[in-house]
Amino acid sequence: MKKLNRYWLGLGLATMCAASAFNAAAVGTLPDKVCFSVTAEAGYGAPSYQDLTMFTGGQSQMFDSWCIAANVHIEGNFLYTAVVLTPAEAAGLVVQPQNFDLVAWILNQNYPGQASPSGGTYTAGDVQMAIWLLHEDEVGDDMGPTDPARVAEILAAAAAYGEGFVPNCGEREI
Repeated sequence: MKKLNRYWLGLGLATMCAASAFNAAAVGTLPDKVCFSVTAEAGYGAPSYQDLTMFTGGQSQMFDSWCIAANVHIEGNFLYTAVVLTPAEAAGLVVQPQNFDLVAWILNQNYPGQASPSGGTYTAGDVQMAIWLLHEDEVGDDMGPTDPARVAEILAAAAAYGEGFVPNCGEREI
């Protein structure tokens, strides 16, 4: 089992894999630490950056997941341990925590596969790039197909409709 370096251990699952993992459980029922692994190919559920398998209480569950820090690489098919943090606890670990609401809004729009007004369809890469730009002001180079016009549309919609967004019960959270 690999231990995440201090940055990632502190950042934890709550923000590293922004959203879907917490869609399944109320924050009050989550453990303090979880073990997880990611796969490079995202084939579970909706299109996402990676698929994540979380191991808690002797059971495993798979989720769609997204990366929050473009400059920290997590290798697929390794077992990691992470501290579980709420967004408030993780706020000091990202450049722009004030955008957590915008990211949560984006994740609840199910962009991948939808038609884009600028042409083509939104990809998981478009969503991943928007998440990185909202939290870190930088992007990675392994997010898959992306188009700057589609990313700009996602960011503009999040700015227009996502400010103050709080997910309802059953929606994706960070």
